Amino acid sequence: MKSNYRKSLGRRGEREAAAYLRKKGFKILAMNFTTAIGEIDIVAGRDDLIVFVEVKTSLSSRFGPAQYLIDEKKQQRMRKVASQFLSLRRDYEDCRFDVMVLTGDEGRLRIEHISGAF
Repeated sequence: MKSNYRKSLGRRGEREAAAYLRKKGFKILAMNFTTAIGEIDIVAGRDDLIVFVEVKTSLSSRFGPAQYLIDEKKQQRMRKVASQFLSLRRDYEDCRFDVMVLTGDEGRLRIEHISGAF
């Protein structure tokens, strides 16, 4: 079970990632889209593209790069959740899966956007 601090840090990372995507011209379609299968942190759209984003936030890199915490099982679960989202929204022709890694100290998080991560 996540501590309140970790949940708070994760939510902050998701908010900052969404703001970053908005600045890049994306519309945020959903935050924390949840089904019985799992959750996708951010669903964003621009033009004909829909992007499913996993956000990883950490104040340190002692466990290695956060993007490596997204294993094959998590990727498969995200694909299934994305399929459910796409069944609800047929107004996008293309989709991709991105990872956004936010690291740094409490004052400022550095954003790394990995487009088409898997």
